[in-house]
Parts: sequence; C-alpha cells; structure tokens
Amino acid sequence: MPYALLQTNHAKGTLNTATGVGQTYNGLSFSNSVAPASLLMLSVCYDQGATVTGVSGGGTWARVGTSQNDPTNSQNAETWYCANATGGSTTPVITYDSGSTGFAAAALVIAEFSGVRPVTPLDVSNTAKAFATSATGTDANTTNAVTVSIADSLGVAIYLGTAGVAPTITEGTGWSMGIAEPGTVGLTGATVLIYRSADPGSLTGTFTSNLNTDRYTGQIAVFKPTGTVLVGQPRRTFGPF
Repeated sequence: MPYALLQTNHAKGTLNTATGVGQTYNGLSFSNSVAPASLLMLSVCYDQGATVTGVSGGGTWARVGTSQNDPTNSQNAETWYCANATGGSTTPVITYDSGSTGFAAAALVIAEFSGVRPVTPLDVSNTAKAFATSATGTDANTTNAVTVSIADSLGVAIYLGTAGVAPTITEGTGWSMGIAEPGTVGLTGATVLIYRSADPGSLTGTFTSNLNTDRYTGQIAVFKPTGTVLVGQPRRTFGPF
C-alpha cells in the first residue's frame, strides 16, 4: 500500500451568495502545507441553480467523469482531482456560474493523498446516478463497478447525498473513512469520501446510510501508484552493484 491519506477538510452551507457568470468560491483551504507531487481531491454536492465550470489552485485540476444531476431534489454532484500538486499553502478555487441562489446548499470535502503517480494517474472511473428507494430499514448504497488494472492502486469512492437531509454514512467492508460532511437538515445531503487499496479485478464502492429513502450519487475512481508496474510485467530492482 504505497499511498497515504495526508489531510482532509470540509465545509457546508451557502458557500458564496454571489451570482452571475464566472463567480468563485475559495473559502476552504488545506490546513497544512500540501506536499509536492501529491494528489488532491475535491467532491461537492450543491444546488442545481449553479454550474461548476472549473477548479484551480495547487496545480491542474480535472473532473472525474461528468457532473451528475438529481432533478427531484434540484442538486448537482461532482468530483475533481489534481495530480502532481505544486505543494505549499493551497486553497482550491471553485469557479461557477449561478442564477439567483449563488453557490448554495453545498456539502464540500477536500483530501490529499501521497503515493499516487504524478503524471496521468487516473486508471479508471465510473460516475453515475444511483438512487436508493427502499421503504424500510437502512440503505446499502453502492457505486457502479470498475475494473482495476494495476496492483497497489488507490481506490476512492464518493457518496454525494441529494436527499435534502443529513444522513449518517458508514463505509463498507474493506474501505476506510476519509472525510465526511453530513450537510444540514433541510439544506443538502452529505458528501463522503472513502478509500482503500485496489488490486486487479472488479471494485465497487460500498456505503451504508441510516436513511431508508436515501437519494445519492455514487462515484468511484482508481489512481495508479507511484512506480507503476503493469500487470504481468516483472518488477525490477536497481543497485547497489
């Protein structure tokens, strides 16, 4: 397991009341200096009155898949990552376009990992709506499955609640809790990030919610480890000679 979770942070509420095109939110920073070449992640669930157009700060950011929309509860959900971070004091800056609501009803988490390949680190991802509708008891929520190709990879799964309530989310077997922002009752659901070591084969993110009519978006991404060796190729050891 070459990777490590270095730090996290979270925020919730109406993060910025400014409206219009090209607005920014920069109110959530990493508490400690970011290590050079680390992997940064940002996941957010927010009111669909806004549209996130980009993330900056600390390096080059890319969206995992596409933004997902829950029209029933009028919310969007998405995840971004930044490979090969520049290091030092880092504040991700979210750029968005908005109508009358600003960047509202948001639940936001950020995380930093070490041990991930700094160049083209994303191995595979899957982003899809996965709304649970069970009538009783708790919900066992899952992401869509992905096929991992490289040993010792970092698997990250994200639960982005869109129920208008604040559920309590626990991680499934084999996963570790990274960071959870439970949101606020009547405001938004939750944004929860879990992680684990991933070896070749099928991988599914699993969560349990205490709500029995939970609506959520499940996302999963797998990142290659540093010193990546393709499956089936020999590992090489250099020196001393």
